[in-house]
Amino acid sequence: EDGIRDGGIGMAAADAIAHRCPPGTPQPYVEVLGVPTEYISQAKPDAILRSLGLDADGLVATVSRLTGRA
Repeated sequence: EDGIRDGGIGMAAADAIAHRCPPGTPQPYVEVLGVPTEYISQAKPDAILRSLGLDADGLVATVSRLTGRA
């Protein structure tokens, strides 16, 4: 697991959550984060994660946005 979004632990968790909802009930919103499966230019890992919003500041911003605190 290199933090790849597609097929990673986040997608598995989102799928498990969705399957626990009774039929006909609204699905909870789950935002899956991770590295996309497309070509990414070479850079230092910290720079790549920062550009994808996967560094500490990016994760805080995402949580703030999702909780309405942005």
